[in-house]
Amino acid sequence: MFEEDGDHHPLDVVASEAVNDLISDYGKALIVDLNGFRSNRPRLDFIRMFEKKPIWVDAGVRLVDVAIDIFIGGAEKTVLRTETLDSMNELRNAHELSDQLIFQIDVMDGRTIGSEDFEMMSPESLLNQAAEMGIQICLYLEQGKSVPSSSIIHGLPETFELYIGPLHASDAVRFENTGFKGIVVDAKELL
Repeated sequence: MFEEDGDHHPLDVVASEAVNDLISDYGKALIVDLNGFRSNRPRLDFIRMFEKKPIWVDAGVRLVDVAIDIFIGGAEKTVLRTETLDSMNELRNAHELSDQLIFQIDVMDGRTIGSEDFEMMSPESLLNQAAEMGIQICLYLEQGKSVPSSSIIHGLPETFELYIGPLHASDAVRFENTGFKGIVVDAKELL
């Protein structure tokens, strides 16, 4: 989040340098494209700056065509989230076109946020359906105060990667050896 927008405040850094620093320090960077969220048009010029680098891009994708544009722009992975998709069918259709998708489950106090289709399902059910579909990576982003128990990953394939957040960098130690692949931390805390 590198621009001023409501609750988001600008970082006193150049965005491209910050992303490169995150890649250097952590091996990858998750870019949240706020312009993409508002207009459903990701900033492909910015994404192209990191072609062939391990960036994951969340631009609030609502349509499969936009996800493909993000891949063509150079993203390693594109995030599709419950807040912007209408149904699991859309996720299934997108996954048929590319296996480089990350499914993000947006959660508030343990309940799924999104369309009626998603809100009727628990986060655990969505994780299981995503794994059955063949999706390898999911993000579980809690907007409330609860944090999922590591029991949420029981029964998922060993190769399945689940990242949880947003958390503080200091929480990394707390979640080591729990089965979660990692945590999502706001760039403002890391830079």
